Amino acid sequence: MQIDLFRPSVPPLSAYYSYLELIESNQIYSNFGPIHHKFKKRLADYFNIGEENIELFSSGTMALVAALIALQTINKDEVRPYCLLPSWTFVATVQSVIAAGLTPIFVDVEEQSMQLTKNMIEQVSNEILLKTSVVLVVSPFGAPLILEGYDLLCQTYGFEVLCDCAAGFESAKSFNFHTVISLHATKIFGIGEGGLLISINKKLIEYAKAYSNFGFLNSRKSITRGINGKFSEIQAAIGLAALDLWGSNKKDYYQKAAYYLEAAFNLPFQFQEGWGRDWVSSTCVIRFDDESQKKSVQKDWANNKIQTRDWWNQGCHLEPAFCHYEFINIRNNTNILAKTTLGIPFYKDISQDSINHIFK
Repeated sequence: MQIDLFRPSVPPLSAYYSYLELIESNQIYSNFGPIHHKFKKRLADYFNIGEENIELFSSGTMALVAALIALQTINKDEVRPYCLLPSWTFVATVQSVIAAGLTPIFVDVEEQSMQLTKNMIEQVSNEILLKTSVVLVVSPFGAPLILEGYDLLCQTYGFEVLCDCAAGFESAKSFNFHTVISLHATKIFGIGEGGLLISINKKLIEYAKAYSNFGFLNSRKSITRGINGKFSEIQAAIGLAALDLWGSNKKDYYQKAAYYLEAAFNLPFQFQEGWGRDWVSSTCVIRFDDESQKKSVQKDWANNKIQTRDWWNQGCHLEPAFCHYEFINIRNNTNILAKTTLGIPFYKDISQDSINHIFK
């Protein structure tokens, strides 16, 4: 029996067929149509925010790029070329920074939370912090972000904070800082492809939306930089169906996670703090005490046809495309996490037999 690492949980055609019929009836397929508006309003209600505080994009990466460019457009500070971000993230985070015209500087994360916290930022030199326009904080595999103290840092150094919560549809609850969430098929709330930006700064939302629509800002004139990164009506149709099913799907994910926690009790690894109890995502990442233990178990799983993955490889600072950028290695935690963490199979429809086989 082979156990796949991942299987997407996207609504079946039957769940969004009626929305597709509406699209056909409207004859509107893109450009912020009625289905797009309906999905956006339902998301705003779900996150308990105003419609003016959320916008949809063709992908999570596009949402990040649009947010970063919008921040530069609003702030217009050319002496701040840097974006601080963790090396412990997916490569899309870094590609977004580069695409937005900023220079990434990687910073080590805290070991237990795997996050770029206030304590780590305080280890960065004043010279760099005063040239930093954005600190891009990343939710590791959907975990709730630890953002205490960032308000004071923003006041002290004058940078913005953008939260990459790509896998955090379930865990993102507070939006004091600009937040991006992915709707990719690999995520717990997956529609195939898409992303959303939430911000209490309505001007940021307006400029990010303009970037996704050729720079048009409340007119047919290109007022600012832009590209075509719009969210289509078909994406919105699948999104509406995903919302219709979300209550049931969320319950299923938590139930499967509870089976994992029970089956793995007393085994020599740890789940992320709170995973399966306080929050859940479609990615299950476990942590071993040391690299040799991880490799031994990983080899055993491979021999039993159980797929695993080093989700974030060795850290972005070692990726060929990014290795020439500065890495502020404070406590070597990024390298430790790369050697001791492992993604294992987890999805909504995984069978009890497969769960038992994994942990046997």
